[in-house]
Amino acid sequence: MIAQEVDQFLEQGIDSLVKVELLCFFRRNPSTFDTARGLALRLGREEAVVSQESEALVTAEFLRAYGTGRRRSFALSKDPARLYICERIEQLITDRNTRLLVLARLQGRRR
Repeated sequence: MIAQEVDQFLEQGIDSLVKVELLCFFRRNPSTFDTARGLALRLGREEAVVSQESEALVTAEFLRAYGTGRRRSFALSKDPARLYICERIEQLITDRNTRLLVLARLQGRRR
């Protein structure tokens, strides 16, 4: 059952560790409004990667974007269905075995 749920998340575009980290970060900090640079600093990731993955999450309607260029900022979507998915992802990765399953699935997607 959990494996199917993880696969459903992957099908919805949550297909990288950075996206999972972004969604969990925004879930824990729902009023955050920040640029890719700011998010990269918070997550310890490269700005270009965070920017690319944030844009993909905007396309998938998990995040909202405001502005353009280097000032483009991101915030968590208010869509209840998307918020539920973010909550569920965070719940799943708190369990070690499920986190390993998520990582294995994400790794399998890269091949």
